[in-house]
Amino acid sequence: MTIDRRELLAALTALGVGPVVFHRAVVALAAEPAKPTAVTAEMVQQAEWIAGVSLSEDDRKKVASSINGAVRTAEAARKHELTNDIAPAIRFDPAPGAAPYSGPRGNVVASKQDLKKPASDDELAFCSITQLGHLLRSKQVSSIELTKLYLDRLKKYDPALKCVITLTDDLALKLAKRADDELATGKDRGPLHGIPWGAKDLIAVQGYKTTWGAGQYQEQTLDTTATVAKRLDDAGAGIGGQVESRFARLQRCLVRRPDE
Repeated sequence: MTIDRRELLAALTALGVGPVVFHRAVVALAAEPAKPTAVTAEMVQQAEWIAGVSLSEDDRKKVASSINGAVRTAEAARKHELTNDIAPAIRFDPAPGAAPYSGPRGNVVASKQDLKKPASDDELAFCSITQLGHLLRSKQVSSIELTKLYLDRLKKYDPALKCVITLTDDLALKLAKRADDELATGKDRGPLHGIPWGAKDLIAVQGYKTTWGAGQYQEQTLDTTATVAKRLDDAGAGIGGQVESRFARLQRCLVRRPDE
């Protein structure tokens, strides 16, 4: 088997074994022009010495077998010719060849809950959206209360998690008040009404940074708002940023820092 350096590096990275130095050492040993060959346990052992890592003999054999299997899979895939009449894979189609659905859209109805407000803020923070919706509509909590709770958690845990790029307290509380006022007057937009949520920094929101998680775009703002953000706003959830992906936030507050 002839080793392709790019395929081999990709296979090693996918396995998550060892640092970059280890990956490159294995590639160098396997892809020497004089002796192109499959990866062996001995090569893995030599790469360990170069990179300063240590594996058991059994692990070396497993790593070598997994790498060779991944390379064979990649080589098999490359044998299939992709002509210009084959559409690019720009979307996921769970039912290829089936006619697009053209019927009516359904409505999401939250299941009935019988829940009392948790005694601790930590328990409240990890309630499901359905549970939070019940607590909002039974007036055991308000959207403003939930928003303040999640903002406080962001400020508390971000020094360790480093997930906040823009924390917009004022916008978050403004949208929470809007949700509380509408629910108080009987205007219920659905299960997400009043629920704090978070948008990853790939989702553009007009007037706020959209860094795409890359340093060169850390000051970027786009003069548009993504459709997903508009729809969530229409559902009464507003828009924020990204929290521990656990929450939906009313503020555009959470995303990975560009340097992470």
